[in-house]
Amino acid sequence: MRIFFALWPDDDTRRRLHRAVCDAVTATGGRAVPAANYHVTLAFLGNVEASRLAAIVAAARLVGAMEHELVLDQFGGSSRAGVLWLEPGSFPTAVLDLYDRLWRQMETLGFIKEQRSFRPHVTLARKIRSRKMHSGADEKSSGTGLTLAAGPVRWRSEGFVLAESVTEPEGARYRVVERFP
Repeated sequence: MRIFFALWPDDDTRRRLHRAVCDAVTATGGRAVPAANYHVTLAFLGNVEASRLAAIVAAARLVGAMEHELVLDQFGGSSRAGVLWLEPGSFPTAVLDLYDRLWRQMETLGFIKEQRSFRPHVTLARKIRSRKMHSGADEKSSGTGLTLAAGPVRWRSEGFVLAESVTEPEGARYRVVERFP
């Protein structure tokens, strides 16, 4: 199983997010990520034997979760990866705390946390072709020239999920395996 922990938007947030970013995604000339796949990755565990799933779920249950709100208000992109994302200009310490607590539990099971800094974001498009998005290595909204159609998207969350990435002929599909708390 190819699995990861994520903040998972409810259907209303997913629809508002999709409406807010449609024009910007089209402007990049990239391949849009299906709205059903929108999420913020907290911990990517990769390919894991199904036999380890029970221990992973049990460890994640120890994390707990607190209510928080993300305000997604900035586009970002990577010319190196050819990706467009939406991120919060600042994010609540509760999200960083959740990330840290989750990784502490996963490390007890032998998983190794990435060394790069946690940067919560929702990936919107891949293989982008817009020149504005390719003018630097990594850019935020000020360098992209992209705007949100309806202003910032507020995303209220009380928990997180364990999801599986399933590869299909038309691309990846994410399936929720477990919800926390």
